[in-house]
Amino acid sequence: MTNKVIGTGSAKSRAGSRLKDYAGLLPFLVFSGIFLIYPTLSVLIGAFLDPQGNWDPKAIKSMFTDPVTTNAFANSMQISFTTAISGSILGGLFAWALVSGKKEGFFYRFSVALSSVLAQFGGVMLTFAFLATFGFNGLVSSYAVKH
Repeated sequence: MTNKVIGTGSAKSRAGSRLKDYAGLLPFLVFSGIFLIYPTLSVLIGAFLDPQGNWDPKAIKSMFTDPVTTNAFANSMQISFTTAISGSILGGLFAWALVSGKKEGFFYRFSVALSSVLAQFGGVMLTFAFLATFGFNGLVSSYAVKH
């Protein structure tokens, strides 16, 4: 009895097949490139340019020496740390309550329904909600001007 290896075609046809398999990834890569990679590179390169567009790494150096910039960076780090820790703790407690609670109970049903709704409330919808509430012509701003 001999062992025969059954061929799957030539190397060229396998490469073409793999290329077809990854063709569906192309729209994602284009989208990521336009809306994520290009803006990131633009900001990164722009950080090293002076107002006239000349190469000047002094702007980066001033980021670490200017008191206004360092204070803003420290505030951003403090807010990030606080929200990350509090979100982790509250999220962990919430997950523990869901796992250990009764599946027929009010809390379980309410939290699953709320999570389903809030999961869809991001991106453009969240931006619109903030602008409609706190924007120049938003609900809060309009109310504050009238009163």
